[in-house]
Amino acid sequence: MLQVTFTEDGFQVTGHAGYAEWGQDIVCAAVSALTQTTVLGLRDVVGLGDRLTEEVRAGFLTCRLPERLTVAERAQAKLLFATLRAGLIAIAQAYPGYLEILD
Repeated sequence: MLQVTFTEDGFQVTGHAGYAEWGQDIVCAAVSALTQTTVLGLRDVVGLGDRLTEEVRAGFLTCRLPERLTVAERAQAKLLFATLRAGLIAIAQAYPGYLEILD
């Protein structure tokens, strides 16, 4: 099962959904697209650039906000996290048993 864990300062994705074989799994692909878009939004749209902490490897992604953010940066980051969470909930509802969302 694929797990996405949200924390106050970011999120972490671990595992494999198991919906299909590695490289063919649409649940993993959908989660990957949403999480990578969120990271891009934080880096390029919010402007966190190199201040964003991220680690990516097979079956694992972690993204953490920097300690110091402006009020505007924090608000934009929270909006992106809320949008990510909404998209993940939609995927979890459409494909029950393959994605778990933890807070």
